[in-house]
Formats: sequence, structure tokens, C-alpha cells
Amino acid sequence: MYWGVHVAVLLLHQRVAAGGVGGGTSTVAQHPHTRHTTPTAPRPNLLVVIFDDLRPSVAGFTRPGTTSITTPSLAKLVAQDGTTVFDNAFVQQAVCGPSRTSFLTGRRPDSSKLYDFGSYWREAAGNWSTFPQLFKGAGYVTYSVGKVFHPLSAMKKAGHVDDFPYSWSAAGYHPSTVKNKMDPVCAAVPGVQTSNQTYMNVICPVDVASLPEGTLPDLQSTDYAVSLIANLTARPKNSAPFFVAVGYHKPHIPLKFPKEYLDLHPLDGVEAPPEAALPDLLPHVAYDPWTDVQERDDVKAVRALHNISFPFGALPTLFARRIRQSYFASVSYVDAQFGRLLDVLDQTGAADNTIIALWGDHGWQLGERNEWAKYSTCDTAARIPLVIHIPPSLRRGRSHWSPTRSSALVEIVDIGPTLLNLAGVPVPPLCPPVIGNTTVGQPDACVEGGSLAPMLLSGDPTAWTKTAAWSQYPRPSDEPTVSSDLPSCVNITIMGYSMRLATLRFTEWVGFRCAVTASKLIASQADWSDVHATELYLHNSTASDDDVYETRNLAGDPHYSALVQRLRVKLRAGWRGASALPS
Repeated sequence: MYWGVHVAVLLLHQRVAAGGVGGGTSTVAQHPHTRHTTPTAPRPNLLVVIFDDLRPSVAGFTRPGTTSITTPSLAKLVAQDGTTVFDNAFVQQAVCGPSRTSFLTGRRPDSSKLYDFGSYWREAAGNWSTFPQLFKGAGYVTYSVGKVFHPLSAMKKAGHVDDFPYSWSAAGYHPSTVKNKMDPVCAAVPGVQTSNQTYMNVICPVDVASLPEGTLPDLQSTDYAVSLIANLTARPKNSAPFFVAVGYHKPHIPLKFPKEYLDLHPLDGVEAPPEAALPDLLPHVAYDPWTDVQERDDVKAVRALHNISFPFGALPTLFARRIRQSYFASVSYVDAQFGRLLDVLDQTGAADNTIIALWGDHGWQLGERNEWAKYSTCDTAARIPLVIHIPPSLRRGRSHWSPTRSSALVEIVDIGPTLLNLAGVPVPPLCPPVIGNTTVGQPDACVEGGSLAPMLLSGDPTAWTKTAAWSQYPRPSDEPTVSSDLPSCVNITIMGYSMRLATLRFTEWVGFRCAVTASKLIASQADWSDVHATELYLHNSTASDDDVYETRNLAGDPHYSALVQRLRVKLRAGWRGASALPS
């Protein structure tokens, strides 16, 4: 099926070819900790690909004892010269809206003040520039395809869907079938539901031809992106470079995908969740009760059939394996779509001069610790796959470009400065500390991460000195409730602050206040004197004490009491004091 490029984009391409769009230069000051890199002409293009709910159980990432999902397209990219795989990349908050806001603005949740889906940062925090906006101001044409920004209702009310026209040269493309994402088109789960009906399930392999319009959102987005890239590369050679961001909806639930992808993951080969029991020493405030999963028809039917209680009741093993199978198949499905993007870059010759950056907006728990979503500070929720590919045009004259794995601690706020730096676009300065409980007075353009470009271009791992990655997650109460996963600002009473070092994770859950002022600004403040719970987990991939799924909380163990005290000081010093930026 061919979806083509809509008229507005074609007209825009004509204006670009005539030199009428995308001109001008950025006046943003350079990041003081970043060595500016000026690539030779022509300037590189960028393809940014974001997957929703993608955990690092894919090609190039899987750790010993964890499951690897069939992803041949990602494997192809990972094996190419110029590609770096980051084994220790983490998001600032493991939920779609705040995570994407952190990447796109370069600011952490306590600076953006966005912890839920209810606000638009230009109204709630400040009229801040985004990374696509900085590329646009530097002469790039910028396009959004699919789910790049989270579709915040506040954006729509403000008249700036997808932050257009600030961030993009044309209105973002959204597949028409997104409106059908909650349709009850899923076949009955054997032994659980009545076979002659269809449902709104988590598990949802489908016959694509039988669906509305005979397609799925990620198929449509890929069709559109392939056509867009082909048109962009067909312009005259002196045309503005492009920044194309493609956001895939899967593997977010419902796990709706072409049913043939189940063949790649036969149920007999899908193992039960490892370490599936609720850990004895997991603080209840840290537990993710996966309410969005529990609301689906198949999960509700299983809970009723087996009398499973909320919030700690566990799913039967066979059904858990079926969810895992469908998640794996969904990942393989979107990997195939990503492969089509790689193909069009190769076919058009654009691959020689296109930086590729790929990541998940957060992880997703697949039954470990009896959790089935992301709303958490744990490693499985906060850790993401991150791949950056440097094209041949930027590699010429350098000798260290075999595929590389990096164990560097990286955060999602580091991606934007890195891409700007690689493309030769000035990186904004480091943001000053937020004073008070609002963001009044913060600069329109600044960042709270660093650029990986010096490390990538030099091949010297010592060029990156970050010592910790930081995540956080809000809760409305100490005990899990139906609103624990996604509390609104005014209902947040506790915040979990988590610090991931190379060999451990340390988390404290402390009192927190959040309010929306009459002017729509968000005011928030942590109370570090009000500690609700503490967590300490050891990570060491070469030792037997590697607590991969963080099931052994050692915070209360007297043997670690001195370490806990040192970590508490480090955590409270914050990312500025304990996590060095690149020099």
C-alpha cells in the first residue's frame, strides 16, 4: 500500500528547493562543556526513530540470562561501521509524555515540572526551545511522523499540536488508523474468552486486511516516512538538510500486530517471566500495579476466572507467556518497519550522509517482580536501548569506526545535545539551577545533559565522565491504588528519586507537593526530610550478585548501612553535584 506525501509537504519541498524555507542561523550560545564539531559540507541529515515502550531485549543489548527478541533490522544497524550501542542508557521518567518532553526540551522533570499528561511545557513551565526547533533555526527542514511528541490535549487546546509550528517545518503526520487503536478487534484468548466474539485485549494479533482501511498505524507511518525521505533526497543537492523524526506506537499496548509475526516467537519457546514473584522487601510505594494492563478485556477475564486480587495478585504462567509472546511479536513487527527506513536511505544514497539515532521512550516490565508496565524507577522500566550511527560523511579520515559497545552511563537528556553537536549546530548552554518551586526565569534555550559527540568522534571513552543516571517517578500514596501509575500533578504526594551508578541503583521515596497556579504554571517541591522508603540494588554483570531485575533490596541490610548513608548524600546533591558533564 502506498500512502504518498500530502500536498502541504509537497508544497513545502518546492519552497525548500527554491530556498524559501529553513534559512537562517541559530543564535543560541554553545554549551560550555562541549567541543563544537563542524562537519564538512554538505551538512548531515538526521533520522531519529523512537519506539514506544521498547525495553532493551533486542539485538545488540541482551544481557546474559535475559530474553533476546528477533530484530534483524536493528541487528543490521548494530553491525555497521560507525554504530555505537549504549548498554546503560536511562530515561528521566518512565512514562511517555514526561520522557519525550525531557528528550525534546533537554530538561529533567523537576525542571520542566511535567510529571503527567495534563500540561504543555510552554504554558506550565516556559516558552522553551526544543531540539527540532534548534535544527529548524539552523537551516534544517524538520518533520514529525507518528508519535514523536506525546499527543498532549493541552498542546491541542493551545493550538500547537505536536508543538507545530515551533518545532516542525510542516504539521506532523499522524496515521488515520490511530483513531481505531482501542477498537475491540482482538480474537478471544483460548480458554479465557468466548471464541465467537472480539475484544479490546492486551493480546491482539490481527489479520491486517480485515481492519479498517486494511492497515495499522505503524504501517501507515512507515509508508509516509519512506515517501517523505524519498522526496527529500530527490531535491537539488544544495537543498536544506533534513531532520526526520519517526515515532512508532508499538510495542505499546494493546499489542496489536500482524498475526504472522507470532511465527517468529512460537509459544513453546517463550519462557515464563524470570523472578516473577513480588519481592519481599520491595516497598509498596515502589510497586507498579499496572492498572492500564488490568483494564483490558483479556486481563479482566483472567482475573475473574482465577479470582486474582488487586494490586498484588499474579497472572497465571500460561497467560503471562502469551503476553510476552505478543510483546516479542510486536517488537519484531516494528523492527521490520524500521528496516524499511534503512532501505530507503540505502536506495536513495542518503545513508552516506544521515546520522541515525534510535531509542525507546522507556522500558517495559514483562512480569518480572509481578509487574507488567513501566510506571516505576526500576531498571527494567528506566533502561532503554540507544543506538547512534555516524554516517561515512562524518567518519572519513578517522580510523576507529568498527561497531562499538559503550558501557557509559547515558541519559535521555544527553541525546539532543549529542545530535546538535554531531551536526555542527550550536548546543545551548547548561541550564542554571531552578530557584524556588516554579521555573520562572529559566532561559528559553538551555540543556541539562551533555554531548556524547566528543567520545563518539574521538573513540576515547574517557571523553565522557558522567558517573550516574537519574530517574524519578511520582506516586499518590504509599500503598498502590488505581491511580498509582499515572497520578495527576495535584494528586502527587510522594516522589521516587533514583540514581543508577555503574554497579548499583539507589532510590529514595520522599514527600512531594505539586500544584497548578492560576496562571497555569506548575509549582512543585520535594521534602527530603520526609522519607517514605529506600531501595538499594547491586548491579554487576560479571558477578553472581548482579540483581538484573532488582528483586533483592539491600537498603535495610546493616552490612550496607554506611554505603546507604553515602549514597543518600550523593542523591540529595542532585545530578549537578554527582553526575559530571563531559569536559
